[in-house]
Amino acid sequence: MEDLGDTTLLVKIKEGQNRHFGEKEIDLYKRALSLLPEFQIKAGPQINYNLCYQFDEFGGDNIDYDINYFKERFLLNFHRGEIDFDLLNEDLAYLKTRVLEMPREYFLYRDFQSRNIMIKGNELYFIDFQSGRRGPLLYDLASLLYDAKAKVPQEIRESLIEYYINVLSDYVAVDAKELKYYFWYYAIIRILQAMGAYGFLGIVKGKRKFLESVPYALVNINYILNEKISGTELNYLRKIFEQLLNEKA
Repeated sequence: MEDLGDTTLLVKIKEGQNRHFGEKEIDLYKRALSLLPEFQIKAGPQINYNLCYQFDEFGGDNIDYDINYFKERFLLNFHRGEIDFDLLNEDLAYLKTRVLEMPREYFLYRDFQSRNIMIKGNELYFIDFQSGRRGPLLYDLASLLYDAKAKVPQEIRESLIEYYINVLSDYVAVDAKELKYYFWYYAIIRILQAMGAYGFLGIVKGKRKFLESVPYALVNINYILNEKISGTELNYLRKIFEQLLNEKA
């Protein structure tokens, strides 16, 4: 056992944001992403997934659970208008299909985000991996880059996606174009799960601090839906989040 102190990656980058998201902050993210495949690919095959809590795999049942969590804990608490659940469920089923198209034989950390990366003596330490399970590679990348309160600038997110793919190529054969295409679906599914958590913890549990992340998450998911997803896909989900963003404005 070791006391890792109070300095998280989030604390470090918040210090840096008094000026800008600079090289020191980018370097910390690169160091974290350099270590991520050590969890996912090197350690993954040695894990007994039968001992996992909740789900042993990020598969269809897990995605259904996260989607329902989003609808029940976030959407019904924050959306003020009428919702066509038939259209919404069609889009969410489509999103689930795209996410399940990628291989899922790796270790998925599940909550790989800036508050779970501790910094002590210039070394990175990782906590809160108890919800780990077998899963895809891109989910953890999305968790880190779209951690709402970290507010990583979009151009830096894009460069860190490239960086992670390059690191990954040292461990497994990669199709960079395919990974970059599918990444955005994982970013959406991760943000939906996080929104469910914000609603549950912020409203049901009364931990109001979690509600501070909601405006950032709405901006992030609207950007992805409008800039990274084809206009022929997820149209009703896009409409729902445009309404939510306008309601919060």
